[in-house]
Amino acid sequence: MTKSTLIISLLLCLLGGCESLTYKEPLDGPRARVRFASDSPGVSVTYQYSDENCAGPGKEMMRLATHVLINSRPKRLGIPLWEFHENAAKEVYFDTRQTLHAMTTGDRIASYSSQGTISEICAVPYSIRFEPGRDYEVALSVAAGLCRVNVFEIVPGAEGAHRKPLEVFDNRRGASRPGCLTRFKSRNFE
Repeated sequence: MTKSTLIISLLLCLLGGCESLTYKEPLDGPRARVRFASDSPGVSVTYQYSDENCAGPGKEMMRLATHVLINSRPKRLGIPLWEFHENAAKEVYFDTRQTLHAMTTGDRIASYSSQGTISEICAVPYSIRFEPGRDYEVALSVAAGLCRVNVFEIVPGAEGAHRKPLEVFDNRRGASRPGCLTRFKSRNFE
């Protein structure tokens, strides 16, 4: 990215919005509360699709970051166990009559002696069905060579709430979802 492209992008974000939460929550009906979180050092973006193979036009749901994010406002619904920077997680209502088909992108800065410092980008496709009246966490974890989306149910208990692991998705599943892999390779998520 050239310096002028970066400056223009920043100006557009400042003037035009770059809203960090574009997902439209259901106002009624059967809903679950879902926290999306990321530990990606860069900006993490979650896109929603019409099926598990990332078909149809993708819709950006939200942007998360472990640092200051322009035009980002905290979004909390009161799900227990909040352990994140205010921009690194968002809590939303999700309609439980539908399955969430999504892909979350993230990156990390890596240092290689032969190549210097580079940014590695990853994307994790996943599909999740939520139950009404429950709380969940969908958390992107970025590590060397592997990105994961960990899905937890946040369960109340006598000694306080805890995370109940439900499923783990990672970026090695690309072959089973060729449409998602094609989107990742082309960097065309929408």
